[in-house]
Amino acid sequence: MHRSSIVIVCSFLICWNSLSQEMSVPVDIQFQLLKKILNYDRNFHTRSGDTIAIGVAYQKRYRTSLTTKDEFLRVTDEQTESKIGNLPVVYYALETGSVGELLNSLSENKIDILYLTPLRGIDIEQIASFCNTSGIFTFTGIPDYVSSGIIVGIDIKGESPQILINLTSAKEASVDFNSQLLKLSRIVH
Repeated sequence: MHRSSIVIVCSFLICWNSLSQEMSVPVDIQFQLLKKILNYDRNFHTRSGDTIAIGVAYQKRYRTSLTTKDEFLRVTDEQTESKIGNLPVVYYALETGSVGELLNSLSENKIDILYLTPLRGIDIEQIASFCNTSGIFTFTGIPDYVSSGIIVGIDIKGESPQILINLTSAKEASVDFNSQLLKLSRIVH
């Protein structure tokens, strides 16, 4: 293969990877939906302690990831009440260089909810598996991550946000959504 052909193929793969990680719903709407979705989990208060710890996984060298993390934390700072379901919320920015680094941060900070920004070169299935077996609720604005095991994702259908739920992952993490939310969502396997 000629060098120019390799460059073209690599450029295509980089562009395709970036396109597959686009978020079609703004972060502020994702956050508002997250707060509402948690009310439909019958086991939410059982899994959480006295405080809800929300981790935001991001990569500082990947601009889209860093910008998404900054936007998420900006949105949470603007909240008039920093509670979800009468529990105080603490936010952690979790810089993610590797899966192992992220998993250590999740354990050290006793994260209850993990929000995944767009990530490059990270095994989402491995993160999802760890979180599901640890009872960590996972959430993202990247629809493809839901088919990799993340519990809830937000996509767009027409002009409205659409909730995506991976029921297998939810059950593994002891998340028990009521039927009302399931009827409003698209189930992903």
